[in-house]
Amino acid sequence: MMVMLLLPVTLMALIAWFKTRRSIAAAMLLAVGIAYVAALTLISIDPYFEDNGSIEYMEWRYRFVLALEVAGWLTPVTFPLILLVRAVLTRLRSGTRR
Repeated sequence: MMVMLLLPVTLMALIAWFKTRRSIAAAMLLAVGIAYVAALTLISIDPYFEDNGSIEYMEWRYRFVLALEVAGWLTPVTFPLILLVRAVLTRLRSGTRR
C-alpha cells in the first residue's frame, strides 16, 4: 500500500531538517500535509462507493484511512510541485534585488 510511502517521506523530511536547509524539510512536510488534505477533501465530496452492485456509505473512520492511502499516491506529485514553486519564487525574488 502507498500508505507506507508517507513514513519514508516524513523520515526524509526529518533527516533533511537536521542535515540541510530547513526550507526543504518544511517543503516536504508541507507536501505531505497538502496531499492529505486534498485526499480527504476528494473522498469527503463523494463518500459513497459501489460494493458488489450495491451503493455503500463510507464512515468517517474509513475515510481517514483511505485518505492516507491516496495521500501516499499524491505526495510524489505534490513535493516536486512545491519545490518548483519554491525555486520560481526564489528566482523572482533574486531578480528584483538586482
